[in-house]
Amino acid sequence: MKIIKGVEFSESPHPWWVDRLIKCEFCQVRLLLEAKDPVEVLEDAKTPEHDMVQFNCPTCEQRVMHFRNSPQEKQLAEAKPVVAASDPQPEAVEKLEMPPRKSYEYRSHDLGVETLILDLPVQSATTEQTWGDAAQSLRPGFSWKWPLISAVTIFSGIVMMMVLPKWLSPTPPKMKTTVLTVEDPRTEYEINLAASKEMELLTTALKGYFSAKTIEEMCQYVRLPERVRPMMATYYAKKPLVPNPIAGKLPALEPLPSPEGRNFWVAKCALKDGQIKNIVVETRSNGEVKVDWENATGYQIMGFDEFADQQPRELPLDFRVNIKYGSYYADEFSDEEIWRCFMLSAPNATSIIYGYIKRDNPLLGELEDLIRRNGGTSRLGILQLKFPREFQAKRAALIEKSSAPSGSI
Repeated sequence: MKIIKGVEFSESPHPWWVDRLIKCEFCQVRLLLEAKDPVEVLEDAKTPEHDMVQFNCPTCEQRVMHFRNSPQEKQLAEAKPVVAASDPQPEAVEKLEMPPRKSYEYRSHDLGVETLILDLPVQSATTEQTWGDAAQSLRPGFSWKWPLISAVTIFSGIVMMMVLPKWLSPTPPKMKTTVLTVEDPRTEYEINLAASKEMELLTTALKGYFSAKTIEEMCQYVRLPERVRPMMATYYAKKPLVPNPIAGKLPALEPLPSPEGRNFWVAKCALKDGQIKNIVVETRSNGEVKVDWENATGYQIMGFDEFADQQPRELPLDFRVNIKYGSYYADEFSDEEIWRCFMLSAPNATSIIYGYIKRDNPLLGELEDLIRRNGGTSRLGILQLKFPREFQAKRAALIEKSSAPSGSI
């Protein structure tokens, strides 16, 4: 299709619309149709004057319609002279290539042939009806850029919330530990002499304990005789007391740490019948040496296994148990902020009981100090345990008190 500037062509043996001079009603440009132009031709066999061609204006992209015998065409022909064949090269003709019709998005409503011929009303779409289509065509493609940036920002904020308080909190000053060494004013001879006498007292007490033939005789060598005498009577009623003296070799002694300046030892004794017994003994400031009978026999008022299985309610009993930290918080003892858990076991028993004590109980500090002095592992102690009537937790008992103050054996 050519844009004509002051030039007119004569008829040619092509379709009737070829080389027709047409003026666009929208942008007022003059156009000359060519045979290769993409146009739509509507012809009427009965009335040829109704033949029509329509196409898109290459400048304003509006839909242009032209009838075969258009008055406009006649006006254009009268207004411009016809150039003879002998005339020089006509004025410059701009050739504008038009893309196929399907690639255009028309901004005006296309009139159908029924409107042109039959003069029927056409309902065009309102502007509001096309808003959805326009928005759909302008919607951008989805991108992961902004979600990724948001995720990184949130993650960075969480990390900063966790790490920043540690950075800002002041570092506590390192505590210096000063060890005070108290020199023994005694001479080496005096120290050796005292140790020799203590060893002699220990050996005498242990020999008397293992050689005793009656409960009364044995009570002379045991700790807390008034407390353990009834226990001894019950114990030896079932298992008769039989002397089993120490063999000729002296017992081997190992100190047992204890608070309050109390002096405990573990004595490894070789007996006449071949047994090796580890006995806990206490040496007192007045020179007395006493054997811990409960530890030596493993005596309990009620067997630890029996106590764990039957769980007698509201019956506090003393047990010599191994004490270590526990982590079982359940049922009535599920709140770790209120309760402290300990795992308790007894010598010559297979059961385990979880003992609980409130964190505001002063006894908790004694138990923790007892374990800490033993290197953080279990420690032997005497505890009073009770299964509360209103609690239903299995193998979970309250620690009422420690029968041996500050965890002493």
